[in-house]
Amino acid sequence: MPPNTTRDQILDCSLNLFYQHGFEAVGIDRIVKEVGVVKATFYNHFASKDSLILAVVEKRDAWWRKTLRDEITERGGDDPVARLRAIFDVLNTWFGTHDFNGCLFINCASAFPSPLDPAHKAAKANVDAIRGMIAELADEAKIANPYEFAQQFNLIVEGAIVTEVIDRKGKAAETGARLANTLIDFHLGQAEP
Repeated sequence: MPPNTTRDQILDCSLNLFYQHGFEAVGIDRIVKEVGVVKATFYNHFASKDSLILAVVEKRDAWWRKTLRDEITERGGDDPVARLRAIFDVLNTWFGTHDFNGCLFINCASAFPSPLDPAHKAAKANVDAIRGMIAELADEAKIANPYEFAQQFNLIVEGAIVTEVIDRKGKAAETGARLANTLIDFHLGQAEP
C-alpha cells in the first residue's frame, strides 16, 4: 500500500535509504531528490535531519514491535514457550529477505553512540521493549528470573543478527535457535519444583 502523505513518503524513503546506506551516508538532498519534493516541503514536515532520524526510528520501532508480536503469535499460538522459540523462525525469514542489512536499531545506536542522543535513546527503547516482551513470555512460561532470561535470550538474538550481517551464510538464525532452545530448556528445568 503506497504512503498516503508527503510526510509518510519522506519517512518511508528515508527509512529505506538509512537502512541500506547508513544514517551518516544519506543527506537531505538525496532524500528530497528520491521523494521528488523540494527542501522547503521537507522542512515543513521535519525541523532537521536529526528530527527525521528520530521519526524514522520511532516509526520502525512501532512497526517491528507489532510485526514481531504478530508473527510469533501466528507461529507459536497461545503457548509462550512456542512463541519464544518462534522468534528465531521470524529472524530466519527476515535474514532471507533480499534487502536484509542488519538491525536498524543496532545501526542507529552505533551511528549515535552517546546514550544522551535522542536517536540512541529511541534505538535503546526498541531493544528494551523487545527485551520486555521476551521477559513477559518467559514469565508466562513460568521461567524463573524472566528478566535475566530475557537479557541472555536477547544477546543470542542480537548476536545472530550481527553474525548474519557479517557472514551472509543464512545460518545465523539456525545457530541462534539452537542456543536459544538450550537456554529455554535450561531455564525451564530451573523452574520445575
